[in-house]
Amino acid sequence: MLKLMFVIAGCAVALAGCGKPLFQTDLSFAKNGKKYDFSVSIAKEKLYIYCKYNGADIGGGSGWNMEGKRLTHIAVKDLNDDGYPEVYAFYGLPSSLPSINAITCIESACSQIAIQGAAGGPDPENYCGEDSYSIENNLVFRKYRLCKKADPVGDGFGSIAYKLKHNSFGYILNLVEAPLRAAHKGARLFTPDQEEKIYESIDC
Repeated sequence: MLKLMFVIAGCAVALAGCGKPLFQTDLSFAKNGKKYDFSVSIAKEKLYIYCKYNGADIGGGSGWNMEGKRLTHIAVKDLNDDGYPEVYAFYGLPSSLPSINAITCIESACSQIAIQGAAGGPDPENYCGEDSYSIENNLVFRKYRLCKKADPVGDGFGSIAYKLKHNSFGYILNLVEAPLRAAHKGARLFTPDQEEKIYESIDC
């Protein structure tokens, strides 16, 4: 029993002090002769995304709070087909707010992508949680359970779609009308093995 307590205490110290990320993965994007390499990690309940362009560091998005959140999906895409990549990180959140952090990068720097509705506002109509995300046809889809099933032949879920746009303030995922057929496919962005990898035990 004493040995078990020592092991548990040792693990607690290791988790707090070893500095090794809870999760880390590498992603890449290549298009039109441009190559971007991304490192995505969670350390001390913060989400970090770092980027290299053709081998040179150009920054990224740093320090998003992940306390009480569960990372579920990561994807590198070019949703607006401008030749520059975006990184999307999706997570579980007990809230009706969008559960997305995202950046876009050019050759010299990265910038954060704003999400319409992230700062607050009314809940989606008939919203009852169980959010899941997918990316199809250059749109980000958010699927959620309906409190009351409106369509007797439907699957009991509603959907919201976001389209990446650029305005005078920068890039933003704007709400658009969701195409019904695509919104209910629910494609996975992680395989089950990749999802399991996120939550492997830390070995310092």
